Amino acid sequence: MTERGFPFSAVVGQDAAKLALMLCAVEPRIGGVLLYGDKGSAKSTLARALAGLLGPGSSFVELPISATEDRVVGSLDVTAALKGGELRFAEGLLAKAHGGVLYVDEVNLLPDHLVDLLLDAAASGVNRVEREGISHQHPTRFVLVGSMNPEEGELRPQLLDRFAFGVDISATLPIALRVEAILARLSFEGGDYDLLAEAWERDRQLADQIAWAKMPSIDARVAKMAASMATAAGAQGLRADLALCRGAAALAGLSGKPEITAAHLLQVAPLVFSHRRLNPPESLREMPLDERLAQALPPREPDASSPDGEGMEPAGMPPEETGGDTSPSGPGQPSPTKADGAAGDEHESADRFVPPAAPPPATLGYAAEADEELALYRLAPLRPDEPRRERMLRAGRDQGLVEGRGRLVGDRPAGAAPVEIAVGATLRTAAMRRMRGGGDTEPVTIEDLRSPLRRSRGGRLVVIAVDASKSMHTARRIAETKAAVLSLLIDAYQRRDKFALVAFGGEGAQVVLRPTSSPEVAKARLESVETGGMTPLGAGLRMARELALVTVAPLVVIITDGRATLATREELSPWDEAVKEARLYREEKLASVVVDVEEPKGAMGLAARLADEMGASYRRMSELSASELERSVRELLG
Repeated sequence: MTERGFPFSAVVGQDAAKLALMLCAVEPRIGGVLLYGDKGSAKSTLARALAGLLGPGSSFVELPISATEDRVVGSLDVTAALKGGELRFAEGLLAKAHGGVLYVDEVNLLPDHLVDLLLDAAASGVNRVEREGISHQHPTRFVLVGSMNPEEGELRPQLLDRFAFGVDISATLPIALRVEAILARLSFEGGDYDLLAEAWERDRQLADQIAWAKMPSIDARVAKMAASMATAAGAQGLRADLALCRGAAALAGLSGKPEITAAHLLQVAPLVFSHRRLNPPESLREMPLDERLAQALPPREPDASSPDGEGMEPAGMPPEETGGDTSPSGPGQPSPTKADGAAGDEHESADRFVPPAAPPPATLGYAAEADEELALYRLAPLRPDEPRRERMLRAGRDQGLVEGRGRLVGDRPAGAAPVEIAVGATLRTAAMRRMRGGGDTEPVTIEDLRSPLRRSRGGRLVVIAVDASKSMHTARRIAETKAAVLSLLIDAYQRRDKFALVAFGGEGAQVVLRPTSSPEVAKARLESVETGGMTPLGAGLRMARELALVTVAPLVVIITDGRATLATREELSPWDEAVKEARLYREEKLASVVVDVEEPKGAMGLAARLADEMGASYRRMSELSASELERSVRELLG
């Protein structure tokens, strides 16, 4: 089996993602690439293949979402401390990724403080560690690549803005390309590398381009164009401006151009603005983004570095190899002359980077990313005949308390029977005792034991289950329900908690929004919920409970009138099914609140009975203001 990985050039399509990754390879200080979109769209394959373009021995480090801060930044060397009482730094994942690629799959599930830490290290190029008696710094020049599926939760807007580039990736491909991808991947896995020989040769050429790229300086002219474009787009802050400048400089260097042109900025702009929150000036809001950006630039001047008018071609690529797809965005677009491009936009493709031509059929491919189940803490002990799903849920809720989770901020004496040991702090204390001549030859004593002090920055989950049946189909109920949900979302966002939405109506229940911390996304999903049909109350309770129990200490808010008109289990009546599901909340000691939307006049009191069966708090919508509902939920969260 060859040591070479699947070639970067052999990934079908995804031209924008390829360009973003190559630009960050030329200039890692750009600040990272976020790949978001469909699963199975070659996100991890692209990141892994990029490491092969960065030179021999370039590392590919994948950061698991369960990683702790000390594992990421580095900490005390346990072996050195135990053997000789020496305080020595042990490298973390940031140091191991230096010179290569650091990849974070499902970056939206990573704690916010770790995402901040990664982005800081990628942008600054240095990791500074001051902890556990260690003072150390080391370079961190790597390409940071994060991937996520937005359906599983969004990144906070502040963190989205810190990723320099964002690419919306789609797994939708024509059947012919899907067949090529399958054949290429099967050939690679089966050891038949003849089909991939051309792709590996193109990878070699790309590696040479990246290694030899010389970025032109970013002068006041370029900075002014970038600032004008960011202003026209409505980007907040200066990060977009900096990403435009650095990305355009990397693009010019990759293409062998001595200076940055408006066309370079325009080609990089979609990578910079696609994932950012934009608030354009009122006078420009009706204009498409590409038109706003083009109008923000000065009229194009002739490129002095290309007197014959030819566009850019990558270094070392013969003209005959740039054939193929001739569409404006195609990977094999030929470089137009000035005459050819005169009819188009004045900032268009005469200065566009042209990647190597697409290989012939049946030589491209990508690795379809398999759906991997998240490991929830550790597996719980087996129980006879217990369904696997229930065992996973139990594993998730049995592991520790909220107080024991969060960012490590300090330590304290542990005593003789500690619940948790701060290993680094304990070893440091033992090492310092031995170096002071404590007289005890034991590596660690009970007096040395330290317990961690942690600070949790939110992380609680609020699951909101909304009745979307016909009984809710009145203007007043819909307005009250949406107002209540939005109030809860904003309050949860301010507390840095996550929230999820479940809707039940018609034939069953569905997860409208998986755990996220973005109220904008939640609001859009809430607006899309349609009301009507029967009321599968039991199914709604069941889905909300299952979604909540994969986290520690969640809260469930049920907004309903309590009516149940449809059962999803044939052996039970609709109400009996709802009661059975409600009693599980009490058994699980799951914090919950029922918000009754029924009008007081002629009320049947079903929601109150449901709350009693659940062991839940009970509130009437008609008697609650938004602030009172928020306060009730906040009290339950603690």
